[in-house]
Amino acid sequence: MNHEHSGANAPCESIPPPRDLLAEIRDIRQAQPYVEVSKALLADSALSFKAKGVLCYLLSRPQGVQVRLSDIVDHATDGEYAVRGAIKELVAQGLVCHERDGFGWVTALDSAALRARYGAAL
Repeated sequence: MNHEHSGANAPCESIPPPRDLLAEIRDIRQAQPYVEVSKALLADSALSFKAKGVLCYLLSRPQGVQVRLSDIVDHATDGEYAVRGAIKELVAQGLVCHERDGFGWVTALDSAALRARYGAAL
């Protein structure tokens, strides 16, 4: 598997295989019609607004779910090139892991890095 992650932090563990979808749907975060994010994330001058938007979208997904690049692209007007740029930015900051599996690119949050950087609100 190809694997992208910043060298500044500990290597990202391989993205786990998808868990049972019914278990993911039961995730309490999915029951909420909104997402709470830390103001520190929104005020982080090290991230572009494009990267912040992709990160907020990833935070809106059920915990532990792998998100495909095509899914992110389908939920925005920016197009694949822009979304890839935002993901590269997030990888460089050590906030997400981005790997290629047999079906395409998948992205997952690095929860430990997010909590360390923005606090327990994430």
